[in-house]
Amino acid sequence: MVNKNKFAKRIAIFVSTPISEGGGAEKFFIETAKYLSNKNVPIDIVTLNQSFYKVYARFIHIIYYANFVKKLDYKGNEDKKEIKKRISPSRWIETSLFNLKKTLNLYDVIYTKNEVIDLLILKIVGIGKMKKIILGMHTPHWYSKTKSFISRIHNTIYGGIFYKWLISDIKTVHSPNTTYAKTFKKQFDKNIYQIYYPISLSHIKNSSKNIKCSIKFDPKRLQIIYLGRIGEQKGIDYLCNLLNILSQQKEFFNKIQFNIIGSGEKKYEDIFNNLSKRYPWIHYYGYISSKFIPHILSKQDLLLSFSRWETLPYNILEAQALGVPVIAFDIPGPQDIIQNGKTGFLVRSEAELIEKITHIINHNVSFDKQTIINHIKVKFNDKRIYKEMLMMLYSAL
Repeated sequence: MVNKNKFAKRIAIFVSTPISEGGGAEKFFIETAKYLSNKNVPIDIVTLNQSFYKVYARFIHIIYYANFVKKLDYKGNEDKKEIKKRISPSRWIETSLFNLKKTLNLYDVIYTKNEVIDLLILKIVGIGKMKKIILGMHTPHWYSKTKSFISRIHNTIYGGIFYKWLISDIKTVHSPNTTYAKTFKKQFDKNIYQIYYPISLSHIKNSSKNIKCSIKFDPKRLQIIYLGRIGEQKGIDYLCNLLNILSQQKEFFNKIQFNIIGSGEKKYEDIFNNLSKRYPWIHYYGYISSKFIPHILSKQDLLLSFSRWETLPYNILEAQALGVPVIAFDIPGPQDIIQNGKTGFLVRSEAELIEKITHIINHNVSFDKQTIINHIKVKFNDKRIYKEMLMMLYSAL
């Protein structure tokens, strides 16, 4: 048992960028802060303010997209007021880079992402020498099947001496999947806690029924969805190839509705907009607030994931918690969630992925919804996992 008196000590989840981006890691931070604070654990989320983010976002857009002048959206995808209300009594504290050390010195344990920028900032302000830091592996440490120059740079940095220096003061590491826990242990010899993301079945079920969006899904058609960021990591080129193949199969046109939700690289957004105008069975919705996602997923028959690399994809967790089968590549993350052949399919190639999808469409293949839900209920039980999180935090005090 955890001695709750220990948590007179204060915990900060530190992320350099806003938690309003709507990604899986952000959801984990929000839900963890909400749950633990309601259990009387003093925990807050600390991020750098918009002044920092404006500079950082411009830098990233220059590096990734050669975007020197185009206007950027600094507000994030999710409503800041809703997030602050949602995590109460925990707080979302935004601070300047200048005041970061002073702010974090109010806490006894710092939980941070394994992003280079977050770790470098903590090094610069000297927090690592003064506080207990837990490293959360929410960014894939190694990008397999890399195509872009940026991905190769990522692998060089994260596997090199510089990164080893960045984490030299850190003793405890949290890995959301089993593969990264093993490989990180071998590479850096840290104290590893392999703890999954928790998911509340009652919460997601209630959200699916009570927080509805206006989108209509034809129950007579097989509802297929892609949900996630639009970019290289998510394998969007595979999605484009699939849509090209399906568009040549006219017998599918009256059988399916293909829903695409997410935002990111403009060239792909333009492709999806054009496809949705050309084919009435393709629907591109752009980004939709995360509060509506459970309702949308509850109306789907199949979720597709094309990711080249992942940690523990929240979209797959949410879909499976609602009984939706998933087809994904056989990589770390999806491997931890999907039971191959029982709750979906894990595939090893683009050809196999396309074969599975077309087979499902042609033969009306279905999965037992309750079997999928029960698997998630047991393996990703929120109450058990939050206890494991508390034990990890306790170990750092």
